[in-house]
Amino acid sequence: MENYTKSAALKRQVIETNREFEESNFPSVIKSDIDLIHKGRTIEATAFMIIKNDNDVQLDQYLFSLNPGLEVSSVLKSEKPLAFTASGHIVKVSPGKPLLPGESDTIEISWSGKILESFCYPDYSDNIKEYKYRIQMVNVKKRQVFLDKDYVLLTPEAHWYPVAGLNYYPSNPARIKIDFTTFSLKAKSGSGLNIVSQGLPSESGDYTCFSAGFPLTGLSVAMGKYVADTISVDSIKFISWHYPGNDYYRKHFEELKDTLPNLISGFMKDLESGFGTSYPFSSLSLVEVPVNFFSFSRKNTQTRAEVQPSMVLLPERLSTLQQAGFEKRFLRQKKQMARNNQVITDKELKVRIFNTFIRSTFINGQNFRMINATLVNEPTRYLLGPSFYFFRNNFYSDKYPVVNSVFESHLQKVNTPAPPGGGPMQMGGNISDNDRANLILRDISFRDLLARNPSPDTLRVVLTIKGDYLFNLLRMHAGITEFNEWFKKYLSENSFTRVNILKFNDDVKKQFGFEFYPLLEEWFTGKGQPGFLFTDLEASQVVVGERTRYNVTFIAGNPEPAGGLFNLSFRTGGGFGGRGGGQGMFSMAIQGGRGGGV
Repeated sequence: MENYTKSAALKRQVIETNREFEESNFPSVIKSDIDLIHKGRTIEATAFMIIKNDNDVQLDQYLFSLNPGLEVSSVLKSEKPLAFTASGHIVKVSPGKPLLPGESDTIEISWSGKILESFCYPDYSDNIKEYKYRIQMVNVKKRQVFLDKDYVLLTPEAHWYPVAGLNYYPSNPARIKIDFTTFSLKAKSGSGLNIVSQGLPSESGDYTCFSAGFPLTGLSVAMGKYVADTISVDSIKFISWHYPGNDYYRKHFEELKDTLPNLISGFMKDLESGFGTSYPFSSLSLVEVPVNFFSFSRKNTQTRAEVQPSMVLLPERLSTLQQAGFEKRFLRQKKQMARNNQVITDKELKVRIFNTFIRSTFINGQNFRMINATLVNEPTRYLLGPSFYFFRNNFYSDKYPVVNSVFESHLQKVNTPAPPGGGPMQMGGNISDNDRANLILRDISFRDLLARNPSPDTLRVVLTIKGDYLFNLLRMHAGITEFNEWFKKYLSENSFTRVNILKFNDDVKKQFGFEFYPLLEEWFTGKGQPGFLFTDLEASQVVVGERTRYNVTFIAGNPEPAGGLFNLSFRTGGGFGGRGGGQGMFSMAIQGGRGGGV
């Protein structure tokens, strides 16, 4: 285990090396076939890679990031060695001749060594007192990597294979480079451990082979005494990888064995309906990992390392998940129902408990906690939202590198009703996330805020409101229904593809006849927030034949210098439970210092 002093020095070195290379051009990795051998506390590996130059300029050298505990032994092209050097964790390969824009190349890189864990999150201290991870009353040492003779867990954050990009951009922490890479893995463990990775396993001699069958944003591997339970639902294979005896929940839910496929199907359909798109992978693996595995929140994405493409890393025995005490919850709710004279079968109650666990863990779970006397809402680390955008789509811009984070923040957001009483934020006297973001942006531009390196929680709420504004602007010009239907199809057509924001602007112009890219400068650098005033609200009702029509008028004003945009929603009467039989919505923009009637 690295001591604290060495860890802090390594983090400083990683940041300075990243600062040196953050404006450099990297290739994109299109395909990577990795052969991996586990040898106790070290690994040996070779990657057969196809790379492409997606830049506007030629590449005179190929740059890759590799964990500084690993050392490259050779780089080959057509079985002939290529010259290479290392600068910290950056490997520089000389290809012999420049790689022109749009061209591809094939190389083979071999490396070996150990993994330095402190590399993973260089902008976070390893001081256990600064970023606390509490389990009950115990402050736990956080781990991001496991590499021992008895257990292995390597995620993309460790850069255990060559990555064509940086893990942190010091000048703009919200920046990110994503490659959609077709991976295959051929691995074996010297300790005879069972191997888990993305895709379905197959055996080839002493090796276990994985081929996900779809491009991934990164590759993870776990090795241990794993056993697997598998169930196929609606063409998706669900796999539970766990240690023997840790599936205590099996006994409790035995009665749901015949019902489980329908419950899982309903859960996935709710997810797909909420995100407006289908689950893009053919499998979903739930992998049990040590309880002290912990990922930090990052400023360039909402996605946590506990969620990987087609894989979720869950704590051993589900021990830290709030809704996982199934037997106790069952007995407690049973007693409560008896006191309230409620009648329900044991099976129906177990279905409720199962659904509550699934939804709170994977769909809309929240974690309210106090940080520096402020109540902060941190979503649970296991939400499946990234499967529907971050692991499938990517928009990038050289001028506005934060654009993908903004898209992600808007598209992965799940709207859930506030709990009774307004929720912990309101009961504690705290303002909402939207109000807090508006206050932050009142005196500072989005660009200047990013330059100040804000906290992850501050960045999260600001990204959300800036994303909402940008998409509402698009919907206002294109039409809400028209844009939503077109954009849903657009995301599907560009799955596992990096899309330049300029190309997206051209496609929007072609479809709807307007350009939004010129508006990004004000969106990114403009200061101030609108302040809307609504007066003279009147509503009237007119019956025409058998139909009732409504007319709503009001005056909306914006006395602030900055222009703004607001949405209006109308719900018609009727519907189950008084929730309304339908909903209409439109957006309206008002320039600064103006008003208008609606």
